[in-house]
Amino acid sequence: MNIPTAIKEILVHNHWDEFNFQMMSDCYADKLKQSYSKFDYPLNDGIISKIALFYNMKLELNQSNILYFDVKKIKKYSPEAIQKVAVKLKVNKVIYLADIHPGYLTVWLDEREQVWADYDNLVYYYGSDIFSGVQNIISGNVLETINLVSNNER
Repeated sequence: MNIPTAIKEILVHNHWDEFNFQMMSDCYADKLKQSYSKFDYPLNDGIISKIALFYNMKLELNQSNILYFDVKKIKKYSPEAIQKVAVKLKVNKVIYLADIHPGYLTVWLDEREQVWADYDNLVYYYGSDIFSGVQNIISGNVLETINLVSNNER
């Protein structure tokens, strides 16, 4: 897999080591496949290997925020809860990817590999693939904000 330079720099800045990752990548991929197996999502080895790069990492966003790829949290979601999120995001399928702390934003990956985050009635679109989405989250670049509450409901 070709890791974009900007992503590699983010990973290295957050104490990621390529040698250790290479040694553990198969283990990470197997654990991710097992965790995501209960969801109706079109996982392939390419998506799994991209997610595995960030396995259980806490990436610094700024002095007080982190992007946490919490592998244990994947199993906490039921297929029904995941389907409700897909409906909220207006996509067909979605899986949990990470959390932004503090701030309580949950980061999702849809079936087209687009990266979204949501909190209450706000949905944020971060990118058309995992790498650009993570890069935009790190840089604070929200591509689109959607307020799910219309002015008539306020």
